[in-house]
Formats: sequence, C-alpha cells, structure tokens
Amino acid sequence: MQLLREAGFVYARTTENLARVLPCADTMALHSNCHFMSPEFWNIFEAARSRGVFYFLGHSYEMMEGPKLWREYEDKLRRFVADPDIEWVNVVDLVADRK
Repeated sequence: MQLLREAGFVYARTTENLARVLPCADTMALHSNCHFMSPEFWNIFEAARSRGVFYFLGHSYEMMEGPKLWREYEDKLRRFVADPDIEWVNVVDLVADRK
C-alpha cells in the first residue's frame, strides 16, 4: 500500500465486499458493496443507500459473454440516472478528503 501511495495513487480497492464502505480506515484498502452481477445487487443497493454510499465493481472483460450483460449493466445505470436522489461520483472524489 505504501508503494501505491508513493506512486501517487489515492485509493486501491480490495476484493472484500462490505455493507458499509465508508468511512474506511485506509483508502488503500477500500472495500466495495458488491459486484455488478450479484443476484442481490438491488437489495444491497437499497441497504447501502440508507448509509449514503453504494460502491459496486465490475470489469469490462466480464461483458465478453455477450450483449445481454451489457444491456443488464446499462439498465442498472439508467435506473440510477432516473433517480434524482442519486449522485454519481468518481471514487477519487469520494475518498479525496479521507486520505
């Protein structure tokens, strides 16, 4: 983690999913709430929403299974965009004041 700091990174994500991602003890060990393909995605989102931060992960290479996954991902994003109470932020901005 120190090498990441020295290289100028602001955060690094772990592979652990937690119900509460912020505050975190060290931004070089930031956890996520869930993977974008989790069958519990919306339940986890609703629980995290009450805590103010929902941080999910995914990788574009996972979409190589075909257009169905892209559509599912885009549908999730559309649902977020349609909700005026949701603010999409970059992770860097989310953790910037927590270094």
